[in-house]
Amino acid sequence: MKVAIIGPICSDEVIVKKKRCFQLGGLTYYAGNALAALGVETTIFGSFGRKGKWLEGLRCADLVHVKAEGTIKFINEYPEENPDIRLQRAEIHKNTITIADLRKYGLKKFDYVI
Repeated sequence: MKVAIIGPICSDEVIVKKKRCFQLGGLTYYAGNALAALGVETTIFGSFGRKGKWLEGLRCADLVHVKAEGTIKFINEYPEENPDIRLQRAEIHKNTITIADLRKYGLKKFDYVI
């Protein structure tokens, strides 16, 4: 089975007790990884700004970069011992994906497009 997932790829900054780590995130990324882990041939058509080191954690089989104005970033801060207390901020950029962006990739070869 071949599945295409379309949407933004996010850059997450997680702060726990003032220690920072950076990772990939967003529904598109997590759904792609879940399907790939189940053995599904998965291609993510992800919108984001520039490529960079933040993409090194990508574990899915294939990522097609759909160029965007910038990369959506979430900052999740856990200032206390209680993990249920989270402060979240977002840096939002225009990440529109249009049919014209995807037409050249021949989506008909996929069994499912999400």
